[in-house]
Amino acid sequence: MGDLLNPDELATRWGTSRAVLAQWRYLGRGPAYVKVGGKRVFYRLSDIADYENSRTVKPGAA
Repeated sequence: MGDLLNPDELATRWGTSRAVLAQWRYLGRGPAYVKVGGKRVFYRLSDIADYENSRTVKPGAA
């Protein structure tokens, strides 16, 4: 599963907590994710990159 991150790995990447990611999933926010076996959650690197790109703010943009 080289192209997938679990919530701990994504939380580390973004300097946040698993709880924040769980809350975002509950609220329908954040990057797309994959549920495996009903409980295990993973994030595709491509979905993470898409989300990061969508959140990019360019200086001087209103």
